Amino acid sequence: NVSLVSSTCLTYCDLKSNMTVYWFAFPALAPRTGCGIAYSTVNHNPQRKLINDWNPRECKLLAKSIHKFRVLRECHGTNKGNCWCPPFFILVPSATDGEVKKSMKCLPFSEATYNSLSRLEKENMIFGFVDPNPTPENDDEATTTALGWTLRNLVAYLSLRLKLGGKDVTFLSYRPPFLRRIDGSETATVNEISENFTNDFEDVGDEYGSDDDDGGIGQSLLVDIKIPLAEDYQWSSPSVSPTNCYKCVGWELNKNNKPGPRS
Repeated sequence: NVSLVSSTCLTYCDLKSNMTVYWFAFPALAPRTGCGIAYSTVNHNPQRKLINDWNPRECKLLAKSIHKFRVLRECHGTNKGNCWCPPFFILVPSATDGEVKKSMKCLPFSEATYNSLSRLEKENMIFGFVDPNPTPENDDEATTTALGWTLRNLVAYLSLRLKLGGKDVTFLSYRPPFLRRIDGSETATVNEISENFTNDFEDVGDEYGSDDDDGGIGQSLLVDIKIPLAEDYQWSSPSVSPTNCYKCVGWELNKNNKPGPRS
């Protein structure tokens, strides 16, 4: 999970010039030229704001499920006392009452979790990732809003590890205005922490019954993507090289907007 969002920084200290040169990299696995990540054609609007697809009650349900997931995963799991927000997660909505979701589970992102889901749950599930990119206020539909770089590695994992190449998958670009720190004291129980969840904890926007969202998690995005095939990530031909050759992008550009270090 965390390894998919790793970063690197190369540094060189020039003592004679009293200068430090550095170069940041945020590696992202890239498919071959002509085999890029593309929107799914199943939905006529493959990228849309969450509030345009879900009602405020469902957005609040999403915020509560993610909050409970953080409590269970970080405060009472292996990282007890270190409550942060995992970069990836799996959302499993329950059976719907018409078009309204009645409940939702937020689960840790892993191959084991995915394999444990039923066929129906896999059909309805959504892969979520915390997106550092903001949604422009003047973009009502968000059809051209840029997505965070972490999505690249998530898509690659689904193709190479979960063997979902060629399938249409829905992603949640989770964009809360802020993420509050959770009290991870060992004396607090899961129920005690969950009960402290307030309407503005993750800023879900307007109250129940409203037809609009005032800038809360409803500004997050739902994105439908057709997962590239596993062979689309192989840059070398099997006849040329017996081993797979992969390519990464993600080196930070310098002040001249070209690949290179900064000082």
